[in-house]
Amino acid sequence: MTVAEIQKYPEYPYTNWPLEAKKKGKLDVAHGRGGPLKIAYEVHGEGPIKLVVCILGRSLLSSLRSIRFSLHVCLL
Repeated sequence: MTVAEIQKYPEYPYTNWPLEAKKKGKLDVAHGRGGPLKIAYEVHGEGPIKLVVCILGRSLLSSLRSIRFSLHVCLL
């Protein structure tokens, strides 16, 4: 089935996706720059690494700065 076909299925809205993290925790960041702040993380599945950043309650500009710095540090 395609994704579109699955989403049209009548029971799709009631589907429960219990995705359990293989690893999770909190990491201290921003030492010497107003921190340390604890950033929560979760690792799901196996395979090539994909980084998903979710920042809530911040302005777009400060979020973009944080993401740019985080990606720079993570990809080095």
